[in-house]
Amino acid sequence: MQQNSYQLSELTDVLMGSSRALIAISAKSYSIVESSVTLSQYRTLIILVTEGSQTPSELAKRLGLQPYVVTRLCDHLTEKKYITRKFSDADRRKVMVSVTLKGKALVNKVMSARKASFKEIVEKIPDSQIGTITEAFRLFAEISSSLYDEKFTSTWLI
Repeated sequence: MQQNSYQLSELTDVLMGSSRALIAISAKSYSIVESSVTLSQYRTLIILVTEGSQTPSELAKRLGLQPYVVTRLCDHLTEKKYITRKFSDADRRKVMVSVTLKGKALVNKVMSARKASFKEIVEKIPDSQIGTITEAFRLFAEISSSLYDEKFTSTWLI
């Protein structure tokens, strides 16, 4: 069935409002650790938690930062004991950056706070609408992931 332009415009406006709410939830969850790490440092931890150990040059590409910036960023994260840097077993010329248990705990703290915020909202949705909303968000996620580079979006899990 063809949607009319009013319906599409209304849905677009609803999504804009929803995106503001989602960003607010993400920002609020990140705010519990922002005194510990900068946003770039947190994004680095997200990459290491979700994708595993990386070289500094791989991190620089993933973060869209200059290598010297990533070196300083890693210096700070190492001082705080959120990451470690070790020579690669496979190639002793390469340095690998890995997240520590303390770094994983920091990321988990943010994700737990975010999940609690979503749970609070979801619990207010009438039972009769849960299935419909679930399917709508599933479809939205499926379509959007095919349009946007998931590697980019995965580094912005603030």
